[in-house]
Amino acid sequence: MKASTGKLSTAEDFIANFDIHQDEIFLNNSNQYKELRKNAIAAFESLGIPSRRSEEWKYTNVAKALNRDWVQFPSETKKISPDDIDSCLIPGLDAYTLVFYNGKRIPFSESDSDSAVIKEFSDLISSDISNVVSLDLGSDAFDTLNLAFAIDGAIINVPDNCVLDKPLYLLYISSPDDNLFIQNRNVIEIGKNSEATIIEARISLSSSNDFQVFSNNVTEIHCENNSKLDHYQFQIKGQSGAASINKYLVKQEANSTYTSTNINLGGQLVRNNLEVVHEGEGCETNLFGLYHLIGNQHLDNHTLIDHKMPNCNSNELYIGVLDDKSTGVFNGKVLVRKDAQKTNAFQSNKNILLTDDAKMNAKPQLEIYADDVKCSHGATTGQLNQEALFYLRSRGISKKLALTMLMEAFMKEVLDKIKIKELKNFLTEKLELRLNVGDQGR
Repeated sequence: MKASTGKLSTAEDFIANFDIHQDEIFLNNSNQYKELRKNAIAAFESLGIPSRRSEEWKYTNVAKALNRDWVQFPSETKKISPDDIDSCLIPGLDAYTLVFYNGKRIPFSESDSDSAVIKEFSDLISSDISNVVSLDLGSDAFDTLNLAFAIDGAIINVPDNCVLDKPLYLLYISSPDDNLFIQNRNVIEIGKNSEATIIEARISLSSSNDFQVFSNNVTEIHCENNSKLDHYQFQIKGQSGAASINKYLVKQEANSTYTSTNINLGGQLVRNNLEVVHEGEGCETNLFGLYHLIGNQHLDNHTLIDHKMPNCNSNELYIGVLDDKSTGVFNGKVLVRKDAQKTNAFQSNKNILLTDDAKMNAKPQLEIYADDVKCSHGATTGQLNQEALFYLRSRGISKKLALTMLMEAFMKEVLDKIKIKELKNFLTEKLELRLNVGDQGR
């Protein structure tokens, strides 16, 4: 297998990599899928790497993360120890678990392949590709880049009239100091009258503050009539040296419910793009987000809920605490089309800045073309309540503990949205550790 190094900071670099590594990229691909990949890289060449001159990337300098010696196709594959995998599991959680290490699916246990809802990515791209690509190839550079290069991922198909007995846990682990550029693509189909819970975790084993892994991931989700999907995504642990761009494309049919809860407790640069389209009446969409940023970490949450049909509801709540010199972005758009009468749409973004150097850029948006709707949006950015802090201190509570208690209370509204007890306990513990570390010296 050829090794490829060199700075992947321009579109030309990726195009050259595509030409060099077609044997790996096209392995087991049908002719139709090869053409899709070629069309994708051509679209990427036209779009180029987005810059801060673009309104959609105004506050996120992705070029800084790209400008280093990345490797997309390493000549050697590192091994991961069972202990490292165990350290990334959620204590007490009984789930179907799929593990990806440095972008490649690896065996976890015999039980992870027992479920009929899980298939390997290579099986699908060599045969039926009709559900893999639903994006507009002229819209987003990182979408097209992922389509061109992704060679692994999870294809999940929950049949009609099926309620999964336990969650699906998709665990993505990356090793330190490999300078890996990783791309995975997932396709999730929730059948009619079916219910499922899916948890995605992205964990780097590196503790460096320098960029050591860049992941560009796309997940396509289709919720059919009367289906329900609870979808959790989180980044924790040694993600300080990681850059990550995550795209979620969600299509909801009539009377379906999609709930996303995104927890960001790590990552040097993270961009989450979440787009939800209502294709039928009676849809319900809930988007919840929680983030705690320290050091120079940067998080950019971009959301779009497209109300195309009448009698649909959406609720959006993102809450964050920013410390040190961290920066955050929230760009949430709710689009209510002309025919989407009787729409209820609510959006809120709340932030606390713990230092004068922390920055938050919030841009909630409503675009409404229907007249019989109930819609609201808002964003607040401020500091911790000093009166509440004084009250706790006057009761003999240390300043450090008082700060931690106030921040936990502020973020509790999103934590309480987590329905899985083991996951809630796990993430609450990780959050408390970060808050305690971040409050040292204050």
